[in-house]
Amino acid sequence: MKKQRGPKLQLILWSGLLVLILVALYLAGRVFVGTIRADSSALGQRQQFLESISEQRDYLKSLADEFERIQASVADINSRLIQRDNVLAFIEELEEIADEHGVVMELIAGVPREETIVNRKFLGYSFEMHATGGFDAVTRFIAAIEHAQTIVFFDTIKVQPEQSSPQPSEDSPDVRAEDIGVQMEIRVFELLE
Repeated sequence: MKKQRGPKLQLILWSGLLVLILVALYLAGRVFVGTIRADSSALGQRQQFLESISEQRDYLKSLADEFERIQASVADINSRLIQRDNVLAFIEELEEIADEHGVVMELIAGVPREETIVNRKFLGYSFEMHATGGFDAVTRFIAAIEHAQTIVFFDTIKVQPEQSSPQPSEDSPDVRAEDIGVQMEIRVFELLE
């Protein structure tokens, strides 16, 4: 009489299959957990990378702002240096014009000033000037100044005979016209903006 091995064999097969399923689930779980960790690590690295990029962008922006500030400062300095050079050139031309018209000129140091004229900003100097050589000669001298080539804006504020100049009178009828001086205040400006 043969022994019935069917149920035992089925039990062994089912047990083996169950073990295989458990092993497969375990391995799948490890792979899944590893994937999650890898994804989390990748996300963390990506976040760090984005934060680093943001910090670098902010730093570059601060550098750009600082560069613009320095550039504006240099432009302002250059503008003032150009203005100063133009005023010096104007003074030289003024002396040449005075020589041409036989006028003795004494120019007192200019006072820097900034004014807005017709909605435009000018930086310039205000000079007080004494010119001697006769009223007619000085008048021609003033007219010539207005055609000077080295200035942007020119204005004669005040022209009057000098108080200290000798004046013709009954007591001194021989006073020469050349000895009569003129006191002037002039302004020289260059456009800033």
